[in-house]
Amino acid sequence: MPDEVTKKVVNVLLPWTAELIPYRGRKLRTVHVCEGIGAELRTPAAHEARVAFRLSSGRSRRENHPSDGGVQILHCDDALWWPFSPFTDDVRRQIHRPSFQPDRNNGIDDEGLLRHLADGAWDLLGLRSFQGIDPFEDLVPYAELPIVRVWEKDNKKEMIALAQKRVADLLIWGGMAFVRAGEPVYVDPHDEFPGHSIANVGVDRTVDPTAKGLPFDVGGFRDAQRSFMRGRFRRADSKPAGGASARNVIEVFTRDAIRLDRAAVRLDAIYRAADRAIASGEDADWAEIRCLFAEVSARDPQELATSADRFDALVRFCRFAADREDLPEEMREIHRSFLSFETSEDASALGSALLAEEDDAALAGLGGSLS
Repeated sequence: MPDEVTKKVVNVLLPWTAELIPYRGRKLRTVHVCEGIGAELRTPAAHEARVAFRLSSGRSRRENHPSDGGVQILHCDDALWWPFSPFTDDVRRQIHRPSFQPDRNNGIDDEGLLRHLADGAWDLLGLRSFQGIDPFEDLVPYAELPIVRVWEKDNKKEMIALAQKRVADLLIWGGMAFVRAGEPVYVDPHDEFPGHSIANVGVDRTVDPTAKGLPFDVGGFRDAQRSFMRGRFRRADSKPAGGASARNVIEVFTRDAIRLDRAAVRLDAIYRAADRAIASGEDADWAEIRCLFAEVSARDPQELATSADRFDALVRFCRFAADREDLPEEMREIHRSFLSFETSEDASALGSALLAEEDDAALAGLGGSLS
């Protein structure tokens, strides 16, 4: 295990919600409260982090921008860190700006990050938006709360835990702010966003990264999901195939930071899409499958059994979906992607022994049922 890097406690403005009855009132009121708390922020020394990748565009290379003009991705504390900005949630847009510089308007420096965490002005951690609190003026300082007759409930503990988790996903290095994200990869530019051929594979295996991590689509993570589902992505150290894929280039400086597990990336992308599609539906026929996905999604994403659990859930999904003539196109695409994945070389890395015999046999028969 790597040594833990330097950290310091920083001030964070915490918004939370309480339901109460004021001392002279009778009706239950919802009050949005704010107060300052401390949270640990990574502040590694120069030698505790290093540049692992640099992303650059064809335009910036043609115009001979200096070597530090690209998007730098750090390797620190056994994780990868992408530039963080309150003004954009997608680093791909920065790659296409020929005037991009790490110390200009495309990012946020250390002083700006600390200031905005403390005053909550930009809601950098998504704590207000997570609770549906829109205007900053709705927040009442904790010290100014009225005398309360009945305190019904509040979510203070949950919001403290979330704030500390999200601050832990930030880092300051070289005077700039970074956010924890996934490995950069090339994705098929013809699949979703022509010319936008760099994405990150996701910071971990959570079903909904915006719920358990920072609510930002750093490096086109969400936009690239269909490419991940279809297996249309390549490692950062693979040679660009030319054409549109060569417009953006990933320079690799730390080769041991590349740990791409194609099977897990593809399976997780398909599972994530299925989980969202099922959860958003109201069809009673899907109730059993919906409960299954809810159960599997609640399991520890870091466990080795995660792949087997998700594979089994997708087998059940496909078995049910194959018998539906009214399957929505979104689910039909998930269905096709999983069948394609199951017969790919990627799936062989997971091992069919993870499946029960009856599930394995059921999956083998699905291809014929779709013809």
